[in-house]
Amino acid sequence: MSGPVVEIVDVFAAAPGGGNPAPVVLNAGLLDSNEMLAVAQSCGYESVFVLPAQEPGNDVRLRYFLPTGEVEMCGHATIGALWLLRQAGVVAKGNVHIETLAGVVQSRISDAGDIFISQPFGKTEVLDDNLIVGLIADALNLPLATLMPQPIVNASTSRVKTLIGLTSKDVLDRCQPNFESIEPLCERLGSTGLYPYAIDTVDPNRGAATIATRQFPKASGYPEDPATGIAATALACALRNLCMLPDDVVRFTLLQGYAMGRPSKLVVDLAVSGKGSDAVCWLGGRARPHSPSPSS
Repeated sequence: MSGPVVEIVDVFAAAPGGGNPAPVVLNAGLLDSNEMLAVAQSCGYESVFVLPAQEPGNDVRLRYFLPTGEVEMCGHATIGALWLLRQAGVVAKGNVHIETLAGVVQSRISDAGDIFISQPFGKTEVLDDNLIVGLIADALNLPLATLMPQPIVNASTSRVKTLIGLTSKDVLDRCQPNFESIEPLCERLGSTGLYPYAIDTVDPNRGAATIATRQFPKASGYPEDPATGIAATALACALRNLCMLPDDVVRFTLLQGYAMGRPSKLVVDLAVSGKGSDAVCWLGGRARPHSPSPSS
């Protein structure tokens, strides 16, 4: 039997060569877990595998593998798979219901090519231990004075990310972490990655904010991530939960990957639908055929 057909899609690209590459296997029904893991390891990226839905009323099932193992959910890979399925004529615009290990994800696909997927509204836990704050500053190789007085938090819409506010985008861009310390620190924090950010602009009149971000994962097989959908939604929800921005701000544009030469643009919409455990937010962006980074 020939090997699986892997198509790589760039998701959230803000320019050619930008975005997060998502290897997608459209017809993955004959692959077992070990074979899916081998594909992710061969590609070196978080990969997504498209399978038939198991429950009536759903359209497709997705499984996600890092080079180090399976995970419940991946935002950019979901959008990449939906874009490729639309290109192949398998799904049309409108609502698509997707089975994942994290539960059923809804999607909205517009005529213009924007794809939004639902995520649970994020949970937030403040980390107020001074020792922990110092360890985070050391791991990021930054002076304590460059960290905002806003609390450092663990937040999640699926996998937990540690969110660290910095004083400026310049500080964020110049950050050179001590990568060897990130995995044990994340283990101690109960987190899957450090997500430093710097708030760039806030416009309550337009209900919008722009935030620069980076993500240094705990143990994903690569040191930095050019676009992290589940971290973007976690950050937007945390800023709302902790009242760190005006309530009128409901749309967040997150710019990631610039420091590593893969500029990415993610959008999070907090026009929340539902209440309590049924509340969701929306992660959106576009996808395009893969192109290498200019720096690669």
